[in-house]
Amino acid sequence: VDNLRIGGKLLTTGSQVATLEVAGKIASLAVDGGVHATGSDAVHLTGKGVNLDGLDITAEDGETIKRISPDEA
Repeated sequence: VDNLRIGGKLLTTGSQVATLEVAGKIASLAVDGGVHATGSDAVHLTGKGVNLDGLDITAEDGETIKRISPDEA
């Protein structure tokens, strides 16, 4: 994906879910309302295919960014 822009926010509530899961490459990512999780992880990344700098990322009771090895995916 070259450019991905989400005009709102990404939000999940509950356990054992990820609000945003990226397993490939995104050249440019913008999420206007941020990425938020309650009860789980906000972002799961496999590899280094996306720049998350500047994104508002929060997680209650989970990790903000969890890196997953390709073997686990």
